Amino acid sequence: MLNISSSTDLRRQICKSMKLLLGFLKHCTSTVTIREVACYHLVKKTETYDKLPNLRQLFLSNNQISGCIPENIGEVLPNLSILDLSNNSISGFIPNSIGNMKVLEALDLSRNKLMGPIPTSMGNLNNMMTLVLRGNTLSEQIPSSLKNCTQLEVLVLGDNQLSGNLPSWIGQSLTSLRVLSLRSNKLIGAIPKTMSSLYSLQVFDAAENCLSGTIPDIFTNFTAMKVTEKMADYNYDRNHSFYYMVSIDIVAKASMMDYTEFLSLVTCIDLSRNNFSGRIPESLTKF
Repeated sequence: MLNISSSTDLRRQICKSMKLLLGFLKHCTSTVTIREVACYHLVKKTETYDKLPNLRQLFLSNNQISGCIPENIGEVLPNLSILDLSNNSISGFIPNSIGNMKVLEALDLSRNKLMGPIPTSMGNLNNMMTLVLRGNTLSEQIPSSLKNCTQLEVLVLGDNQLSGNLPSWIGQSLTSLRVLSLRSNKLIGAIPKTMSSLYSLQVFDAAENCLSGTIPDIFTNFTAMKVTEKMADYNYDRNHSFYYMVSIDIVAKASMMDYTEFLSLVTCIDLSRNNFSGRIPESLTKF
């Protein structure tokens, strides 16, 4: 692992442009973490880059990176398992080539300035376990191609401008989900009854949308939300390459807190600020 956080001159040189940055990464292996750097004008559409087949994990979060994600990022980083570009100022669209990163297991593009639709090519990422796109201005419907990402455990799409119905295929295909956050979008319609198949779900946040109808009586099936002594002993293995700690925004007593903890300790359902009607389902009282 390479962590660049102390050499000011080196940080400035490699981050003058994406071309210099990727040229630097070409000589790196396995994992690279770059902190506290400013990389403006991330890429020009006409620029192309050589492949970086040795790079497995790339962390560039919490910097001042701007510009667009390279259109051929899927070809440049074909063997990447973790890509974290969160908390920057990256703009433009998510490139279609990201669907070529077939071994990608965790992708975090949250809190940037990305816009447009979630590319349908993301449905090619069959190994993906964590997808975090919150805090952008992504629009249109959640692509149905994501139903092919059957390994997903964490899906965080909140704080965007996504529209359309809450997809029924989420409950049918993404049965390994532990975290589903869709808050602060423009989703409409009812909660589909197929959500009852999400037995492993521990966080379900669909607050601040335009969902309507009655709240379905499906929550008895959310067995992972019923905390037991046995469950408290469950942990992810931090040493596994697929492990990726995700920070989840949870509303608690009207105050936002940044919750970073083992998911085995988190249980939350937030359906506030929608247009639901009717009675509170009995299953919500049995946790």
